[in-house]
Amino acid sequence: MKNAIPNSLSDDDNRYMLEKDIDEWNSHWRRFKARVPSENRTLVSFRNAIALGKTQDHDADSGIALLTAHMSKGLEFEVVFVIGLTEGTFPDYRAVNRGGDAMEQEKNNMYVASTRAKRLCYLSYPQVKKMPWGDNKYQKPSQFIANYKNSNDI
Repeated sequence: MKNAIPNSLSDDDNRYMLEKDIDEWNSHWRRFKARVPSENRTLVSFRNAIALGKTQDHDADSGIALLTAHMSKGLEFEVVFVIGLTEGTFPDYRAVNRGGDAMEQEKNNMYVASTRAKRLCYLSYPQVKKMPWGDNKYQKPSQFIANYKNSNDI
């Protein structure tokens, strides 16, 4: 596939970055192929697997892993930071509006995220969020923070 990079791409830095991107996509595809039966290998399922972190190569013994709650399922870390715990973000505003099963899924995601820690789990939220159009919007802490504080898990 690297042979398909046009020779007109004369900037070595850009060519290098493009080759690294291709290598990364190939790694994701190899991990996807190893985990998914051939009859279920579609572009949509590949995209979803990437979005859910199922094609990531996780090494919990070194460095920092930036993961979604979905990606962290089944993993453990000494210290976990759960960030972005504001109403409308976590839990997602769509789940809050729908309630029922959608909200239960958000609770399950929070449980998964907060139980990945072996020793310490930090919960955090921004007081102010910069919106895409440039405004600052004050944030309300997630209901999960209050629920966590009131549980016996502390």
